[in-house]
Amino acid sequence: MLPMVEHALREQRAASQLRSTYIFPSHTGRPLNITNVRERVWKPALRRAGLRDRTMYQTRHTFATLALQTSEQIGWVSKQLGHTSDEIVIRHYAKFIPNLTRRDGSALTKVMQEQGLA
Repeated sequence: MLPMVEHALREQRAASQLRSTYIFPSHTGRPLNITNVRERVWKPALRRAGLRDRTMYQTRHTFATLALQTSEQIGWVSKQLGHTSDEIVIRHYAKFIPNLTRRDGSALTKVMQEQGLA
């Protein structure tokens, strides 16, 4: 887990002062109503940010894409997404993994040049 996320979760837990297993519980400690959150919080936040409508679930794809585009390890991204196999991430996000999408030999050429072999 990213340190900033871990910190935010700790702060949320302290702020809620509830002993719920949920990250964002209702005032009774139960899960929030997803329809209510989507309509009253999520969609207005998207509008204020100037973003088009998207589901909350799509932020998962955004996270994976950004992580892979910045060269995070596939195994780490898989773990963050809760996958038991890297294959799922590779299958769905290969086009965003720089080293998997480059098909020009430039990475090998660079290594060979650094080693004085080319």
